[in-house]
Amino acid sequence: MAPTPDGNPKSDIPALLLELLNPLSTSETLAAALGGFPSGDWQNFSQYLETHSLANLLYTRLQQNELLDLVPADERRALRENYLANAARNLLLLTRAAEVLAALQAQGTAVIGLKGLYLLENVYRDIGARAMNDLDILVHREDVPRTIETLRRLSYQAPSYFDSSADNRDVKHVPPMSLADGTTLEVHWTLLEEDEPFSINPQGVWQRARPTRFADADALALSTEDLLLHLCIHTSYQHYLKLGLRGLLDIAVVLESEADSIDWRQLLEIAREWGAEKTAALSFALLQEMGWAQIPEAFLSELLPRSLDTDILTKAKALTLQDKRARNAITPDVAALTSTKNLVQKARLILNRIFIPRPALARLYRLNPDSAGIVPGYIRRAFDLFRQYGRTVRKISTMDQAVYQDIEQEKDRFRIHEWLKPE
Repeated sequence: MAPTPDGNPKSDIPALLLELLNPLSTSETLAAALGGFPSGDWQNFSQYLETHSLANLLYTRLQQNELLDLVPADERRALRENYLANAARNLLLLTRAAEVLAALQAQGTAVIGLKGLYLLENVYRDIGARAMNDLDILVHREDVPRTIETLRRLSYQAPSYFDSSADNRDVKHVPPMSLADGTTLEVHWTLLEEDEPFSINPQGVWQRARPTRFADADALALSTEDLLLHLCIHTSYQHYLKLGLRGLLDIAVVLESEADSIDWRQLLEIAREWGAEKTAALSFALLQEMGWAQIPEAFLSELLPRSLDTDILTKAKALTLQDKRARNAITPDVAALTSTKNLVQKARLILNRIFIPRPALARLYRLNPDSAGIVPGYIRRAFDLFRQYGRTVRKISTMDQAVYQDIEQEKDRFRIHEWLKPE
């Protein structure tokens, strides 16, 4: 089964994946979906599955429901091998997390485990089900310097410049710190960049945090309500829906596994406090549209009194389901270049992309922002941008149709991103 001209797979492949990964599906429903799917289409299905980084979770679901025999032998073998490799990788990450948590606990530093670190053991409950690229922890801002020092004693190294005493409002975590074995850890002091348009009160987040256990250690987790809103903002706003189905599935699984503990009134109040009503409304609407969750109608009507724009929902769903094998390097800035013929505006866009703030450049290239080396850093930045996007810009100049399709999709992402901002 070939992809359609816009690069998306034909409708029955996304439909099958939506059914197989639906947290609300029964074993009988899964068996019926698999039994009706042509065996000759499994190669295309597997490729589409990989673009959403969900092969491991599919293997887990089919194994738990004793349905792996319905998958062709070659694809079943590949799913198993990927699952075992991911489980081994996650075991290493959890071992490293245990070491870090023990060291921080010994010095009295409170820690909240974020995203995969919490979800893997407490929501998915299978070490190989969900891929983790890195470890994310949240500490109090005043604990950031000694947390960095503790990690350095454990042989973690930061790849770029960072001054914990600086303002750092444009980032939410210390530059990823890594071990020689490839383990990467991000130390957050806030859930979102402080210059983002949302209003997250760190004190409220810590007050609502709950005791939990992961990586064989006692720690804290976000409250269920904070967790849901954080995941909504993370996938729909911060990542422009580019996490695809994986980002939404995290939310759906939390809704299903922690259904009894969700305080919908508190979730509504926190969403309003953060200014995240539209982000939550779009995320939940997408889940309902795909049949992955059942959200109380009273909650949705209060969350967003005006009905969600149908065009926004339709485009958001298309972007979420699309084949994520990018053909061209498109960013909102590259897309914006095609939206104006004004040379001054084009020049301003290019210069703004090159001349980012000094602290941001320093973190990018491991430079001291107050040193003379910052000037060649900007030259390197211009060269790197040309190397990364020059080919795409040349295609734009030759009216390459495939590039224009990608650009239109990126424009849709940007419009949705702008719409999600609090009014």
